[in-house]
Amino acid sequence: AYSKKIFNCFKSYLEYDPKQKHCTIKLKNLDFSREFNRGFLRGLLDTDGTICFSKNQKKPEIVYYTTSASLAKQIKALLITFNVDSNILKIKSKKKCEKDYYHVYLLTSGKERFIKTIKPFKAKKFGLVV
Repeated sequence: AYSKKIFNCFKSYLEYDPKQKHCTIKLKNLDFSREFNRGFLRGLLDTDGTICFSKNQKKPEIVYYTTSASLAKQIKALLITFNVDSNILKIKSKKKCEKDYYHVYLLTSGKERFIKTIKPFKAKKFGLVV
């Protein structure tokens, strides 16, 4: 972000090691308002996640991606506050120069609730959000 106002806004909610932002980033705490948490989950899915349909699938796959183990755990914790079940899958790096990464994927039982509550922008292209 080039705008100092935007950067300072992010800094009030996030903490990270400036030398390794991608794998150390996390929310400062999980005690933000329900509306903030909903918006955070929406925005994070729309930037670092996906909603897609695999062949012959009736429900979409909904997955967050991150190299931050702390952020993956926080995403799962926030989803629980919205009664959305998820799991974390750790993908081990095959190369020493790469980081492990995490998929936080929603279980079928919570996908519909997630779409109705969080209303991610990516869901609109499939007509899942009105």
